[in-house]
Amino acid sequence: MKSKLRAARVAVGRRLVPEGGFTFPELSVAMLVTGIVVASGLTFVVVSVHQWGNQEGRVDATDDARNALNSMALELRDAASVKLVNASTVDASLWNSNGTTSTVRFACAVSGGTRRCTRTVIATGATETLVDDVTNSDNFAKVLGSDVAGTSSANGALQIKVEAEVEDTTSDGDPQDPLSLLETVKPRNCVASPATGVLNPPC
Repeated sequence: MKSKLRAARVAVGRRLVPEGGFTFPELSVAMLVTGIVVASGLTFVVVSVHQWGNQEGRVDATDDARNALNSMALELRDAASVKLVNASTVDASLWNSNGTTSTVRFACAVSGGTRRCTRTVIATGATETLVDDVTNSDNFAKVLGSDVAGTSSANGALQIKVEAEVEDTTSDGDPQDPLSLLETVKPRNCVASPATGVLNPPC
């Protein structure tokens, strides 16, 4: 009988031994600290992704504007004649493979709500967009002087300027400054008795 009572007391004693675990206040503090750590980590990730997106947008805008400048400069440099029409338009007679020329117009104008630079073959009306989101209207200007592109000619050259919009904002929420690129082109081919506005040197 005594042994049964002793066994019963031991069993009850085992059930009354405190079990390991956390109290509600301890759990609350642990959850609060975990929440702060997670929030800090998420903030860092969001800012990093935003800055990466800004850089990627700027690189894309730079590539587009640079490709447009290179395309225009290449054709204008080797054109049979280049004529400055106004600050946003240039006409060029480009050589065809059969020795004839075709007039091409490079123009930067508002179209469809955005300013874009285009290349249009006058005879066919075929138009190609070179770059979108251009913010400036002074895209073409005559440059006078004898030092342009390392030549000794006193005739003019053409400066091409493209300012492109960068869509995203900086980390403090301000809009980014437009990207500005310049290229100066000296027409290589001479023209007999060049007309007014033609930048090619006389033959």
